[in-house]
Amino acid sequence: MPLVRPELRRRARLIPHPPVQLRATRWLTSHGQTLFPIPRREGVELIRHGRTLVFRPRNPKGALLWLHGGGHIIGHPAQDGPLCANTAAEVGVTVVAPRYPLSPAHPFPAGLDAALETWAWMHTRADEFGEPFAIGGESAGGGLAAAACQRLYDEHGPLPRAQWLFCPMLDDRPTADRRRDLPRDRPVANNAQTRYAWASYLGQAPGLETVPEYAVPARRADLSGLPPAWLSTGDIELFYEEICAYTRRLRDAGVPAQLEIVEGAPHAIELWAFDVPVVKAMLASARAWLGEQL
Repeated sequence: MPLVRPELRRRARLIPHPPVQLRATRWLTSHGQTLFPIPRREGVELIRHGRTLVFRPRNPKGALLWLHGGGHIIGHPAQDGPLCANTAAEVGVTVVAPRYPLSPAHPFPAGLDAALETWAWMHTRADEFGEPFAIGGESAGGGLAAAACQRLYDEHGPLPRAQWLFCPMLDDRPTADRRRDLPRDRPVANNAQTRYAWASYLGQAPGLETVPEYAVPARRADLSGLPPAWLSTGDIELFYEEICAYTRRLRDAGVPAQLEIVEGAPHAIELWAFDVPVVKAMLASARAWLGEQL
Protein backbone atom coordinates (compact mmCIF):
# COMPACT_ATOMS: atom_id res chain seq x y z
CA MET A 1 0.00 0.00 0.00
CA PRO A 2 2.60 2.57 -1.05
CA LEU A 3 0.07 5.40 -1.44
CA VAL A 4 -1.39 5.06 2.07
CA ARG A 5 0.30 7.37 4.55
CA PRO A 6 2.61 5.38 6.88
CA GLU A 7 0.64 5.82 10.10
CA LEU A 8 -2.49 4.38 8.45
CA ARG A 9 -0.97 1.44 6.54
CA ARG A 10 -1.10 -1.23 9.21
CA ARG A 11 -4.75 -0.61 10.04
CA ALA A 12 -5.72 -0.33 6.40
CA ARG A 13 -4.23 -3.78 5.74
CA LEU A 14 -6.33 -5.27 8.53
CA ILE A 15 -9.65 -4.01 7.18
CA PRO A 16 -11.55 -6.93 5.63
CA HIS A 17 -13.18 -6.79 2.20
CA PRO A 18 -16.29 -8.90 2.83
CA PRO A 19 -18.24 -10.18 -0.17
CA VAL A 20 -21.16 -7.78 0.18
CA GLN A 21 -23.08 -9.68 -2.48
CA LEU A 22 -23.60 -12.49 0.06
CA ARG A 23 -26.72 -12.28 2.18
CA ALA A 24 -24.85 -13.61 5.23
CA THR A 25 -22.31 -10.79 5.02
CA ARG A 26 -25.04 -8.17 4.86
CA TRP A 27 -26.83 -9.73 7.83
CA LEU A 28 -23.70 -9.87 9.98
CA THR A 29 -22.62 -6.32 9.24
CA SER A 30 -26.10 -4.92 9.78
CA HIS A 31 -26.53 -6.27 13.30
CA GLY A 32 -23.97 -3.96 14.78
CA GLN A 33 -25.16 -3.71 18.36
CA THR A 34 -23.33 -6.97 19.03
CA LEU A 35 -20.48 -6.39 16.55
CA PHE A 36 -19.91 -2.77 17.62
CA PRO A 37 -20.23 -2.23 21.38
CA ILE A 38 -21.19 1.38 21.99
CA PRO A 39 -18.68 3.33 24.09
CA ARG A 40 -19.83 5.45 26.99
CA ARG A 41 -18.64 9.03 27.27
CA GLU A 42 -18.88 10.94 30.52
CA GLY A 43 -21.61 13.54 30.36
CA VAL A 44 -23.37 11.88 27.41
CA GLU A 45 -26.53 9.87 27.97
CA LEU A 46 -27.21 7.01 25.55
CA ILE A 47 -30.94 6.60 24.87
CA ARG A 48 -32.56 3.98 22.64
CA HIS A 49 -35.74 4.95 20.83
CA GLY A 50 -36.68 1.78 18.99
CA ARG A 51 -34.19 1.46 16.11
CA THR A 52 -32.64 4.87 16.82
CA LEU A 53 -29.67 5.65 19.07
CA VAL A 54 -29.61 9.06 20.75
CA PHE A 55 -26.44 10.49 22.30
CA ARG A 56 -27.54 13.40 24.49
CA PRO A 57 -25.11 15.68 26.35
CA ARG A 58 -26.04 17.86 29.27
CA ASN A 59 -27.71 21.09 28.13
CA PRO A 60 -27.46 20.44 24.38
CA LYS A 61 -27.13 23.52 22.19
CA GLY A 62 -28.51 21.79 19.11
CA ALA A 63 -28.98 18.42 17.47
CA LEU A 64 -27.46 16.44 14.62
CA LEU A 65 -29.23 13.79 12.56
CA TRP A 66 -26.45 11.29 11.82
CA LEU A 67 -26.72 8.65 9.06
CA HIS A 68 -24.30 5.72 9.08
CA GLY A 69 -22.41 4.42 6.07
CA GLY A 70 -22.23 1.03 4.42
CA GLY A 71 -23.07 1.63 0.78
CA HIS A 72 -26.82 1.51 1.46
CA ILE A 73 -26.46 -2.29 1.79
CA ILE A 74 -24.74 -2.90 5.13
CA GLY A 75 -24.16 -1.00 8.35
CA HIS A 76 -25.69 -0.07 11.68
CA PRO A 77 -25.67 3.15 13.74
CA ALA A 78 -23.69 1.40 16.47
CA GLN A 79 -20.66 1.24 14.16
CA ASP A 80 -20.39 5.02 14.56
CA GLY A 81 -20.68 4.92 18.33
CA PRO A 82 -17.30 6.56 19.08
CA LEU A 83 -17.86 9.31 16.51
CA CYS A 84 -21.38 10.03 17.78
CA ALA A 85 -20.48 9.96 21.48
CA ASN A 86 -17.42 12.14 21.02
CA THR A 87 -19.29 14.62 18.83
CA ALA A 88 -22.05 14.90 21.42
CA ALA A 89 -19.50 15.56 24.16
CA GLU A 90 -17.17 17.90 22.29
CA VAL A 91 -19.70 19.95 20.31
CA GLY A 92 -22.48 19.84 22.90
CA VAL A 93 -25.12 18.55 20.50
CA THR A 94 -27.58 15.70 20.69
CA VAL A 95 -26.70 13.13 18.03
CA VAL A 96 -29.66 11.14 16.68
CA ALA A 97 -28.56 8.05 14.73
CA PRO A 98 -31.35 5.96 13.18
CA ARG A 99 -31.11 2.47 11.74
CA TYR A 100 -32.58 2.98 8.28
CA PRO A 101 -33.75 0.29 5.80
CA LEU A 102 -31.04 -1.20 3.58
CA SER A 103 -30.87 -2.39 0.00
CA PRO A 104 -31.36 -4.62 -1.90
CA ALA A 105 -34.37 -5.60 0.22
CA HIS A 106 -35.35 -1.94 0.60
CA PRO A 107 -34.07 0.09 -2.38
CA PHE A 108 -34.47 3.82 -2.92
CA PRO A 109 -36.36 5.73 -1.60
CA ALA A 110 -36.74 3.66 1.59
CA GLY A 111 -33.56 4.89 3.29
CA LEU A 112 -34.16 8.53 2.41
CA ASP A 113 -37.80 8.35 3.50
CA ALA A 114 -36.73 6.87 6.85
CA ALA A 115 -34.11 9.57 7.35
CA LEU A 116 -36.68 12.30 6.73
CA GLU A 117 -39.15 10.61 9.07
CA THR A 118 -36.48 10.76 11.77
CA TRP A 119 -35.85 14.41 10.87
CA ALA A 120 -39.55 15.20 11.36
CA TRP A 121 -39.60 13.23 14.64
CA MET A 122 -36.61 15.22 15.93
CA HIS A 123 -38.58 18.44 15.48
CA THR A 124 -41.28 17.11 17.80
CA ARG A 125 -38.63 16.72 20.53
CA ALA A 126 -36.73 19.96 20.07
CA ASP A 127 -37.15 20.86 23.74
CA GLU A 128 -35.39 17.63 24.71
CA PHE A 129 -32.75 17.46 21.97
CA GLY A 130 -31.93 21.16 21.63
CA GLU A 131 -32.04 23.49 18.64
CA PRO A 132 -30.98 24.33 15.92
CA PHE A 133 -30.55 21.15 13.87
CA ALA A 134 -27.93 19.92 11.42
CA ILE A 135 -27.73 16.78 9.31
CA GLY A 136 -24.70 14.65 8.57
CA GLY A 137 -23.43 11.25 7.67
CA GLU A 138 -20.56 9.11 6.49
CA SER A 139 -20.14 7.49 3.06
CA ALA A 140 -23.61 6.32 1.95
CA GLY A 141 -25.01 8.15 4.96
CA GLY A 142 -23.29 11.31 3.78
CA GLY A 143 -24.99 10.86 0.43
CA LEU A 144 -28.33 10.39 2.16
CA ALA A 145 -27.73 13.56 4.17
CA ALA A 146 -26.98 15.52 0.98
CA ALA A 147 -30.10 14.10 -0.70
CA ALA A 148 -32.21 14.93 2.35
CA CYS A 149 -31.10 18.58 2.15
CA GLN A 150 -32.08 18.70 -1.52
CA ARG A 151 -35.51 17.23 -0.89
CA LEU A 152 -36.19 19.40 2.15
CA TYR A 153 -35.31 22.48 0.10
CA ASP A 154 -37.68 21.52 -2.71
CA GLU A 155 -40.50 20.56 -0.34
CA HIS A 156 -40.07 23.74 1.77
CA GLY A 157 -39.42 21.63 4.85
CA PRO A 158 -37.36 22.81 7.81
CA LEU A 159 -33.83 23.04 6.40
CA PRO A 160 -30.87 22.03 8.55
CA ARG A 161 -28.51 24.75 9.66
CA ALA A 162 -25.64 22.76 8.13
CA GLN A 163 -24.75 19.56 6.27
CA TRP A 164 -21.78 17.62 7.67
CA LEU A 165 -20.56 15.09 5.11
CA PHE A 166 -17.72 12.65 5.73
CA CYS A 167 -16.43 10.96 2.55
CA PRO A 168 -19.95 11.08 1.08
CA MET A 169 -21.10 8.66 -1.64
CA LEU A 170 -22.53 11.16 -4.13
CA ASP A 171 -22.36 9.90 -7.72
CA ASP A 172 -23.22 6.55 -9.32
CA ARG A 173 -21.69 7.32 -12.71
CA PRO A 174 -17.96 6.76 -11.98
CA THR A 175 -18.59 3.18 -10.82
CA ALA A 176 -19.89 2.22 -14.26
CA ASP A 177 -16.32 2.49 -15.59
CA ARG A 178 -14.94 -1.01 -15.00
CA ARG A 179 -11.40 0.21 -15.61
CA ARG A 180 -11.67 1.67 -12.12
CA ASP A 181 -12.02 -1.86 -10.70
CA LEU A 182 -8.22 -2.01 -10.57
CA PRO A 183 -6.49 -2.10 -8.19
CA ARG A 184 -8.77 -4.61 -6.51
CA ASP A 185 -6.91 -4.19 -3.22
CA ARG A 186 -7.92 -0.53 -2.85
CA PRO A 187 -8.25 -0.05 0.93
CA VAL A 188 -11.73 -0.10 2.51
CA ALA A 189 -13.92 0.40 -0.59
CA ASN A 190 -13.34 -0.57 -4.20
CA ASN A 191 -15.16 0.14 -7.44
CA ALA A 192 -16.72 -3.30 -7.92
CA GLN A 193 -18.22 -3.24 -4.42
CA THR A 194 -19.52 0.28 -4.93
CA ARG A 195 -21.04 -0.59 -8.31
CA TYR A 196 -22.95 -3.44 -6.65
CA ALA A 197 -24.03 -1.07 -3.87
CA TRP A 198 -25.38 1.53 -6.29
CA ALA A 199 -27.17 -1.12 -8.36
CA SER A 200 -28.81 -2.51 -5.21
CA TYR A 201 -29.89 0.94 -4.07
CA LEU A 202 -31.11 2.24 -7.43
CA GLY A 203 -32.69 -0.99 -8.66
CA GLN A 204 -30.86 -0.49 -11.95
CA ALA A 205 -27.32 -0.45 -13.28
CA PRO A 206 -25.37 2.64 -12.20
CA GLY A 207 -24.47 5.18 -14.83
CA LEU A 208 -27.68 5.08 -16.85
CA GLU A 209 -28.95 8.30 -18.39
CA THR A 210 -31.70 8.83 -15.83
CA VAL A 211 -32.09 7.99 -12.15
CA PRO A 212 -34.91 8.70 -9.67
CA GLU A 213 -34.91 12.24 -8.32
CA TYR A 214 -32.95 12.58 -5.04
CA ALA A 215 -31.37 9.11 -5.43
CA VAL A 216 -27.98 10.47 -6.55
CA PRO A 217 -27.05 13.86 -5.06
CA ALA A 218 -24.45 14.71 -7.71
CA ARG A 219 -27.05 14.36 -10.49
CA ARG A 220 -28.95 17.42 -9.26
CA ALA A 221 -28.53 20.30 -11.70
CA ASP A 222 -29.03 23.24 -9.30
CA LEU A 223 -27.40 23.21 -5.87
CA SER A 224 -28.31 26.78 -4.92
CA GLY A 225 -30.17 27.41 -1.68
CA LEU A 226 -28.75 24.39 0.14
CA PRO A 227 -27.31 24.69 3.67
CA PRO A 228 -23.63 25.40 4.29
CA ALA A 229 -21.58 22.23 3.91
CA TRP A 230 -18.48 20.66 5.39
CA LEU A 231 -17.04 17.73 3.43
CA SER A 232 -14.04 15.45 3.88
CA THR A 233 -12.12 13.02 1.71
CA GLY A 234 -8.79 11.28 1.45
CA ASP A 235 -6.86 11.97 -1.72
CA ILE A 236 -6.48 8.26 -2.55
CA GLU A 237 -10.02 7.17 -1.81
CA LEU A 238 -12.53 6.01 -4.41
CA PHE A 239 -14.85 9.02 -4.00
CA TYR A 240 -12.15 11.72 -4.07
CA GLU A 241 -13.00 13.18 -7.49
CA GLU A 242 -16.76 13.22 -6.98
CA ILE A 243 -16.46 14.86 -3.56
CA CYS A 244 -14.16 17.57 -4.93
CA ALA A 245 -16.52 18.13 -7.86
CA TYR A 246 -19.58 18.41 -5.60
CA THR A 247 -17.77 20.89 -3.37
CA ARG A 248 -16.89 23.06 -6.38
CA ARG A 249 -20.49 22.96 -7.58
CA LEU A 250 -21.79 23.98 -4.16
CA ARG A 251 -19.43 26.95 -4.11
CA ASP A 252 -20.34 27.90 -7.67
CA ALA A 253 -24.00 27.87 -6.58
CA GLY A 254 -23.27 30.27 -3.73
CA VAL A 255 -23.34 27.67 -0.95
CA PRO A 256 -20.54 28.03 1.63
CA ALA A 257 -18.60 24.76 1.45
CA GLN A 258 -15.46 23.72 3.31
CA LEU A 259 -13.50 20.70 2.07
CA GLU A 260 -10.93 18.85 4.18
CA ILE A 261 -8.55 16.63 2.18
CA VAL A 262 -6.31 14.21 4.08
CA GLU A 263 -3.25 13.24 2.08
CA GLY A 264 -2.63 9.50 1.77
CA ALA A 265 -5.94 8.61 3.41
CA PRO A 266 -8.32 5.88 2.23
CA HIS A 267 -12.07 5.81 2.79
CA ALA A 268 -13.77 6.27 6.18
CA ILE A 269 -10.71 7.06 8.30
CA GLU A 270 -12.97 8.80 10.85
CA LEU A 271 -14.30 5.37 11.82
CA TRP A 272 -11.24 3.10 11.90
CA ALA A 273 -8.39 5.55 12.56
CA PHE A 274 -10.01 8.22 14.73
CA ASP A 275 -7.17 8.12 17.28
CA VAL A 276 -4.38 8.69 14.72
CA PRO A 277 -3.07 12.28 15.00
CA VAL A 278 -3.84 13.36 11.42
CA VAL A 279 -7.39 12.04 11.74
CA LYS A 280 -7.82 13.59 15.18
CA ALA A 281 -6.87 16.93 13.63
CA MET A 282 -9.43 16.47 10.85
CA LEU A 283 -12.15 15.56 13.36
CA ALA A 284 -11.28 18.56 15.53
CA SER A 285 -11.64 20.83 12.50
CA ALA A 286 -14.94 19.18 11.57
CA ARG A 287 -16.38 19.58 15.05
CA ALA A 288 -15.21 23.18 15.33
CA TRP A 289 -16.99 23.95 12.05
CA LEU A 290 -20.17 22.21 13.18
CA GLY A 291 -20.14 24.08 16.47
CA GLU A 292 -19.85 27.39 14.63
CA GLN A 293 -22.96 26.60 12.58
CA LEU A 294 -25.17 25.74 15.56
